[in-house]
Amino acid sequence: MQKFLKIFGIIVLLLIIVGLVLDNSFEARREIVIKTDRQTALHYLQQQSNWQKWFPWMAMDPSVEVVSDNESDKISWKGVTGGGQIINLKFKDDQIMFHFQLTGDESIFTNQIDIVSKGSDTKLIWQMNGEMSPIVVGNYFAQIMDGIMGQTMDSGLQQIKNNLQD
Repeated sequence: MQKFLKIFGIIVLLLIIVGLVLDNSFEARREIVIKTDRQTALHYLQQQSNWQKWFPWMAMDPSVEVVSDNESDKISWKGVTGGGQIINLKFKDDQIMFHFQLTGDESIFTNQIDIVSKGSDTKLIWQMNGEMSPIVVGNYFAQIMDGIMGQTMDSGLQQIKNNLQD
């Protein structure tokens, strides 16, 4: 039994040491080409009332209630599966920038969506980055966040495409 506890303790210690060495930051980047002009895509994304239709963390919960006035730089929502907020929402001619936070999570993720003309089509490039916490556990999670957030970002981009190409 003591041998087992000693081996177990060494494994836990190694996991903690590795966790301390790992980076706690992540970056995810996804893109999609939509058969619509850049101005139509930009107009669609600038309408905060459309965000519930495509922003994955809002769209996945049919019971979600969104608070937005289309005038402020903040959108918040809550539903059965949870809630969150988008803050510091800024629109430029070819870019949308915002911070995203889920309720109960101290992590704030920085987001940027670039809207690029590609012939008669439009390419959307969504980039998200942030830092995970708490230390050690968050450092391990940061290593897989591209896959986790990337799938969700792909879903949101696909929903934008579906909504604009219908």
